[in-house]
Amino acid sequence: MAARKTREYELAEWLLTYSDAHTRSFIEAGFKREQIVQCPLWVDPLVWHRKPEENYRPPAGPLRLLFAGALTLRKGVPFLLEAVRQCAHDVRLTIVGRMTRECEALLASCGERVTLEPPKSKSDLRTAYVEHDLFVLPSVVDSFGFVSLEAMACGLPVITTENCGAPVPDESWRVPAMDPAALAARISRYADDRGLIESEGRLAREFAAKFTPGAYRATMSRFFLDLLKQRGA
Repeated sequence: MAARKTREYELAEWLLTYSDAHTRSFIEAGFKREQIVQCPLWVDPLVWHRKPEENYRPPAGPLRLLFAGALTLRKGVPFLLEAVRQCAHDVRLTIVGRMTRECEALLASCGERVTLEPPKSKSDLRTAYVEHDLFVLPSVVDSFGFVSLEAMACGLPVITTENCGAPVPDESWRVPAMDPAALAARISRYADDRGLIESEGRLAREFAAKFTPGAYRATMSRFFLDLLKQRGA
């Protein structure tokens, strides 16, 4: 498979990427920036949304964090668990995903602050987004990260890392990868000011609304049409 990919890269005149992190990985591997076309992926608003009756109300209890994805080092799960442990505020983390050997021992000893739930259907995951205050995707490396954009479409502020490709409204929503202290500090910001959750949640919804399937198709159509014009087709 590695040899096949290498041959495909050698034959390609253009490389299509879908995030800054994705593009950066090719440039660091020696590819030329001018042969890369970047087009972000999308989130389906028919699936990922917050209903009018689900308007956010800041809870009086613990700050409710949500993670959804593979329970692996690559997704930064150990660093998230350590950040929760370091956080001086009352926070509760829900982890949605299938158990793996990589994180089994860590999750077995994480205590009452962390709840593990099995993978969910899209409908149930949408409900989980709406029922939490903050989504966290602390990936060590992630060329995109659909769940981050899904959470924003459902009205959640997001904390992610500099190595995660999913777009965010402001780069301050990112923290360095593999840095539990920075992650804990960012979580504490929302615990100290619950009003930020509502205001940044609205910002997240407005931002995610730009990344629709139609917007993706329009961008790619323009690229292919320009390419055909260049070739005289």
